[in-house]
Amino acid sequence: MNFKALPKIDLHLHLDGAIRVPTIAELGDELGIKLPTYDPKQLAALVQVNRDCRSLTDFLKRFEVFYPLLPFAKTQERIAYELCEDCRRDNVIYFEARFAPALATSPRFTMEDAVTAALEGFRRGQRDFNIRSGLILCCYRSISVAENIATVKLAHKYRDQGVIGIDLAGDENHFAAAPHAEAFALARKLEIPITIHAGEGGRPENIREAVFTHGATRIGHGVSLQNDPELLKAVRDQGTVFEICLTSNLQTCTVPLARRASVQEILRRKSPRHAQHRRPRHQQHHPQRRIRTGRARIPTQAGANPRVAGQRGTRRVWRTHLAPQPGGANSAIVFGLNNFGGFPRHGKGRLTLHAASWPPGIAR
Repeated sequence: MNFKALPKIDLHLHLDGAIRVPTIAELGDELGIKLPTYDPKQLAALVQVNRDCRSLTDFLKRFEVFYPLLPFAKTQERIAYELCEDCRRDNVIYFEARFAPALATSPRFTMEDAVTAALEGFRRGQRDFNIRSGLILCCYRSISVAENIATVKLAHKYRDQGVIGIDLAGDENHFAAAPHAEAFALARKLEIPITIHAGEGGRPENIREAVFTHGATRIGHGVSLQNDPELLKAVRDQGTVFEICLTSNLQTCTVPLARRASVQEILRRKSPRHAQHRRPRHQQHHPQRRIRTGRARIPTQAGANPRVAGQRGTRRVWRTHLAPQPGGANSAIVFGLNNFGGFPRHGKGRLTLHAASWPPGIAR
């Protein structure tokens, strides 16, 4: 099967992590930002993880190299626009990108400036590349509650202009979600869809808290769910969708081997709604092998030379039709598709699909 030729959907995609390495170098030079190097090949070694990555904490450190570039309208608009181009090149027809506006600020550049600049980039990109997208604003575990409340308020303000939900991202191993309960209470009050990174490097209790305390309808990663059969049944009954990011989980050592990927365990236990995703792509080609579980065919990574900058996610492959749902949204059976932004109806009947990760590509 030619995966690139098939239309795909990506629901777990980090905007700042999808920045092209040459773009980092060019923006650093144009904006006068000091970088360790301006040579893209040398820079790639600093912003992309390799086999030395041992944890989620180590993985996230790579972002620190290019964070100084983020509080500029030129940066936010450009990376959003280029992401539309990159996704379209991979025949993605719809994607949901996310970023934390609080991490893209300076005394002269506010959170709202970051959001409006990114939305403008997506607006132009959707027009020029004939693609659809939505923006999820990330609250962040290591920042103040006030900043996360401000993030939720921005999501509400720009809800009709491209923002489709909120997330909680950051280092789960060192920063709890509980201190930010007020932000999620506000999101629920304003009826803003919630997804939360949980169970990636932490305990299954973090998933329970995200779903049943903070109101998340989607969970990012959720690897530790396999360790709690009672919780798996509870979230299955709740209809929670899990964005299982296979390649990212390998990079962060959340799972030791692709053949032991948590998606196998979860599917064996018949949890019916899971959105299959892989956060980053890779710089070089590596052998692929497939996990076959029931009706899902999931190419997963046998080797590992993963990426942080320039990452994109697993692509969703359409097989038949979308099922119309209340409120105009659409969802899928087999691996559930709970896309916050909704999607055009393509006839009646349920969606039967294969979940497929896109083979590694060459860094642009």
